[in-house]
Amino acid sequence: MKRKSILFLLLALAFVACTKRSNEFERSLIVADSLMNHEQADSAYRMLCTMNVEAESLPRTQQMRYLLLRSNAQNKAGVPFVSDSIGDLLVRYYDQYGTPNERMLAHYMKGCAYRDMQDQPSALRSYNDAVAVADTTLADCDFDQLSIIYGQIARIFYNRAMSDNALEAYEISENYAWKAKDTMNVFAIWGNKSNALINKGDINEALRLKEAAA
Repeated sequence: MKRKSILFLLLALAFVACTKRSNEFERSLIVADSLMNHEQADSAYRMLCTMNVEAESLPRTQQMRYLLLRSNAQNKAGVPFVSDSIGDLLVRYYDQYGTPNERMLAHYMKGCAYRDMQDQPSALRSYNDAVAVADTTLADCDFDQLSIIYGQIARIFYNRAMSDNALEAYEISENYAWKAKDTMNVFAIWGNKSNALINKGDINEALRLKEAAA
């Protein structure tokens, strides 16, 4: 009876310690997410990289949230992906368990990996998969992320001298940027659209957009 009591006590203490560690880790994820939202993706990425070993001992749900956040920070910090393995892992997990926003971001991360690996056709497929799983009817739909993804789609078309396709994607990107109330992104999109218009030969409209953005 005494052994059972001691065992129970040890298990209870281990559970409390594990819960405390998990809660502290979650608070760190919130801080890193906040850094990214305040244009400090490089700081967020460095912080998340120091948490890698700790993440391996936590529940799978928390591990995957960590990997999704770290991948997003890596992309925003401009650190190139050298493999699609993490992106593939994120897609498999979040397609089964994630919210529409999480699924969208997971597919986008996979697309960014292909982009950095110079595999533009695979990047385009992943970007299209990302917008396909988004649910624009939800109040919490991440329209800002949708705008970014369509901007990446447009860039691929622009680089392939497919101006009409690029302009169509930029139009959608701009629409979602307005929905997200991200006016600075709108101005950036105008600048990119103007370059596609120049390639198409519509110089007057391109100049109008550049002046508007300025």
